[in-house]
Amino acid sequence: MYKHTKSIIKACEKASVNIARDIIEVNNLHSSRNLGKFLNSSQVRFEKNIASELSGETSNIVVFAPDGTSKNIYDPYKMQNKNINCNATVVGIDNMINLGHGIETVAFGLSLEFPDRDKTTAVCLPATNTIIYSQDAEEFFSLGSDGFTRKIKINQSVNINFPTVICSSDHENHSVASYLPKREIHFVSSGSILCDLVRVLENKIDIVFYNKPCNEFLNFISYIVNGAGGSDGFINNSYVFGRKLLVKAVTQQP
Repeated sequence: MYKHTKSIIKACEKASVNIARDIIEVNNLHSSRNLGKFLNSSQVRFEKNIASELSGETSNIVVFAPDGTSKNIYDPYKMQNKNINCNATVVGIDNMINLGHGIETVAFGLSLEFPDRDKTTAVCLPATNTIIYSQDAEEFFSLGSDGFTRKIKINQSVNINFPTVICSSDHENHSVASYLPKREIHFVSSGSILCDLVRVLENKIDIVFYNKPCNEFLNFISYIVNGAGGSDGFINNSYVFGRKLLVKAVTQQP
């Protein structure tokens, strides 16, 4: 395992512990005013954890929120090191609304990009302490709370005529039925596109339909899905990703 891969995993683990504590603590808040302050402080703690753990890897850290807004986080001591030539992209906590209601389906992502090598990427689910990462864009691994690392690959064996497909969507997209006429569709969205990404990687759901996320979310997900053997594309305004054969079937409809 590369040094910077270990740094990303360590950063995920540190941020994950604090978010898991926040999920528990948020249940003790009784006013929306206190909740807003708490969620803001939770976001700040998350960003500080990421910045402190990646301070030896990069001089430029950009955090992207689900709404597409972004901001740079700099370590003042780190900027003095001119030998570092690496950018870090942080796909921020998704979905903060879930966290605000004490729901555990939240996730975040990290990627380090060096000019002379592929990106090192990871997505983390604090509730289950699961980290999925790749250091070469071709092999993806899952690090669970048990400490074991497992290689993962999206299952490509999909029978298009099978009667049931498990879908995830940020809204009940009934038009999907026209693309999969022989399937019964179940919408089982977690509310977090990154959580649903992990469920696709773990072969728990077949396909995900989402309204077009911000570009950085889209780029992050596309990089992981395609590297793990899946596929992605668009149907009208919906961004689609999941098992390759299924995605190709729905995106190539006239």
